Amino acid sequence: MKRVSFVLLAVCLTASTVGASGGAPAPIADRTKGAETIVVGRIIQITPSIERNDFGDQVIVSHTLLQVEEALKGTAAAVLPFDVEGGTVAGLTMTASDLEPVTTGDRAVFFVTHSKSGANVPYLRHNGIVKLDSTDHVRGTTVTLSDLKRLVRQALQ
Repeated sequence: MKRVSFVLLAVCLTASTVGASGGAPAPIADRTKGAETIVVGRIIQITPSIERNDFGDQVIVSHTLLQVEEALKGTAAAVLPFDVEGGTVAGLTMTASDLEPVTTGDRAVFFVTHSKSGANVPYLRHNGIVKLDSTDHVRGTTVTLSDLKRLVRQALQ
């Protein structure tokens, strides 16, 4: 029964990320294995800028600072820089089609990897940020942060 519960939980959590995605969401086990670091944290600062991405495109990047509450995989400083494509600079807004915009105060589980330039970025883009609501549920689902932590721990075994 416990195994069935985890499978159903994984399906619910996977379905919750479809809205901001450009494709099918990756299972939590795949995100866990592929991410270099996984943290629970809150965005405490956003500094957007216009720059070139790894493919040479000119984009707006929101350079955020995450206040780390807990590292679920790897180690992380108390404050972790984390870059997300999209944002607003001088009245010009860019939204990446496969990334939900981030705002100061967003609390989430962040699956972190490094870009070619070495910046911390969301692993598998839209799969790299699982936002939480004020009741510690994955936004729009009945999946809790505790459930998500359990899935991450299970994938690390």
